Amino acid sequence: FGLDAAYLTDLGIAVTRWGGDGITRYNWQVDQSNAGFDWYFMAGGGITTPTPGAQVDAIVARDASAGAKTFVSVPIIQWIDKVSVWDCSYPVSEFGPQQSVNPYVHPTVRGHVTDCGNGLHTDGSQIFLADSDIARIHVANSVATQKSWIAHLTGKFGSANSGGVRFYALDNEPGGWANTHRDVHPVAPDYQEITARALQDAAGIKAADPTSLVAGPEDFGWAVYVGDPSKNGGLYNAIYYLQQMRNYEQANGVRILDYFTEHWYPSPPGVIDWSQDAGTSDVQAARLRSTRTFWDSTYREENWIGTYYPPVQLIRTFHKWVNENYPNTKIGITEYNWGGQKSVNGALAQADLFGIFGREALDLATLWSPPDRTWPAANAFRIYRNYDGAGGKYGDTWARSMSSDQARVAMYSSLRTSDGALTIMVVNKSASAQAAHVALTHFAPAGKASVYTFSSANASAVVHGADVWVRPGGVTMSFAPSSITLIVVPKKS
Repeated sequence: FGLDAAYLTDLGIAVTRWGGDGITRYNWQVDQSNAGFDWYFMAGGGITTPTPGAQVDAIVARDASAGAKTFVSVPIIQWIDKVSVWDCSYPVSEFGPQQSVNPYVHPTVRGHVTDCGNGLHTDGSQIFLADSDIARIHVANSVATQKSWIAHLTGKFGSANSGGVRFYALDNEPGGWANTHRDVHPVAPDYQEITARALQDAAGIKAADPTSLVAGPEDFGWAVYVGDPSKNGGLYNAIYYLQQMRNYEQANGVRILDYFTEHWYPSPPGVIDWSQDAGTSDVQAARLRSTRTFWDSTYREENWIGTYYPPVQLIRTFHKWVNENYPNTKIGITEYNWGGQKSVNGALAQADLFGIFGREALDLATLWSPPDRTWPAANAFRIYRNYDGAGGKYGDTWARSMSSDQARVAMYSSLRTSDGALTIMVVNKSASAQAAHVALTHFAPAGKASVYTFSSANASAVVHGADVWVRPGGVTMSFAPSSITLIVVPKKS
């Protein structure tokens, strides 16, 4: 939210995601939702004459103007918002004093101006709503409602394969509904319920736009992926979901899940600080170390997961689950954030993640809470996606690359289809300069290579440095402390 087309172009953004807790009860017909537990279960937005679908329409139009694709989350929960003016699920005038109330917005409910509570009595016990209480500001969700929204989007922007919305996701973190949306779903859903809802809505999305790509389950955290071993016939939640989607295709001849997508955040304490400050030296070291969670068979999560489970190797595990349970499904991580975006340390972590995502064949990734364009982490995007300010990009076909010490100096490489150039990204995670020889095999360089660097010496920009000669056997270079260096090696004709 709040990103303009110039931002997307500057950072070379390919996909933006419209998602998060606030979408779960979004009703396109009134263009509003309910904030749930995140903010006093507030519904509406103070709008008396809403324009159907306006919020998402604006995002799709913005993305199209910047050449980006849009990832739209579709509610599958049983209730969605029906009001556009301010209202709430727990007005004090209806349910009495509560533990905490919204200090800013005081809607009129049944003729009374009232505070909006957090749904907990002053003793901390939960207020449970009857269906009549829910229906006061909600309407029953349905496949038909969501199909009508997609019909609106395709009517305005075209189908997915002709410039319209490319991706549709099946809600947001349904495993947490009993917390974030406990006013309408107070009992935690099991994966039979989540999957059943996902199946019907995914089929509806595909019926409305067969060219679109559908993603799910969009859930969070290892505990949710695994689930209760006594459920699903002993299958992990994630595996059960994949198998049911596979069974649907086998029974109906239609694939309704294209991407297996989940959310993931780092486990070491302090790495995620939403101030986006760097943190202590220990936190900064943990930030750079914890990117290994996606691939390293020796890295254990630095919390309870590492205590009770073997190394996660998340991307490789997702590939394994898909290959064994629903082959040819792509994989994605549609929420992640490694913190420290205001610092060089955060930029290094983000650059390392991009390299890992490419090497490990992750098909889709969207960052939750993107950096301000002036923050150092924005330059991790630029050096991969717009290093010269003229659309210069890291390559699109992974090339095998290895570093003798990935923890200190990580290296990633890729070939660029447009001109055959070899692009080599070197992330020096250490606080001292590192001299290294970059050796080449099976690639004939044309001579001089362009070099672009982001470092602690200039945390505000990607700097175009002096060209270097690259011999057939490679090049020896010194990499600045705490830096990201891109070497663009032209191919000999």
